[in-house]
Amino acid sequence: MKLSPLDIRHMEFERAAMGYRPRQVKEFLERVALESESILQELQTLRRTVAQQDTEIEALRATEAELKRTVVAAERIGNEIKEQARREASLVLRQAKHERIEMLRNAANELDAARSELARLDHAQALVREQLRGQLTAFLSALDAKPANRRLSGADEDGEDVIAALKATVAAARREVEADEIAAERRGARQPVSSAEPADGGTDSGPSSD
Repeated sequence: MKLSPLDIRHMEFERAAMGYRPRQVKEFLERVALESESILQELQTLRRTVAQQDTEIEALRATEAELKRTVVAAERIGNEIKEQARREASLVLRQAKHERIEMLRNAANELDAARSELARLDHAQALVREQLRGQLTAFLSALDAKPANRRLSGADEDGEDVIAALKATVAAARREVEADEIAAERRGARQPVSSAEPADGGTDSGPSSD
């Protein structure tokens, strides 16, 4: 049976001969009761403190568990983001490489087409020059052909002047045709140098000038 401070204060002892003095016993019991009451109060305070600390410990453990779950989730999300970034970067690089190859292929095709068109234009221009040269030669031959021993009248002299002027004009035209041929030959000599350049600037601007 547990004793409370109140039990100690009201404890009664049987009287006997030659026993203790009741007053001293009461005083001692009062002191014991006070000490016991103080001890009980301290014990209750300690129990409340322990209970509060247990509650705080449980809260800290719950917080720690939540932090651990958060850290694990953050690491998982971070790894997923890194992996996704690597996949996207690889895809972007593959697409860029494919587009670069496609652009180079298109540029090469355009350059080949431009060169073919330039060759066609040069050939057509050569044919035109050849035809023009033949026409001019025939025209000069026709101007040079005249009846022998023919007496020149005033009209014939005027005609001779016209013929001389026409000859000069035809000669000048022939010189221009020959100059165009020389220029075309020089462009043809320079063409391999320009074709060695990288096909990143589109077609050459030379054909458009012709």
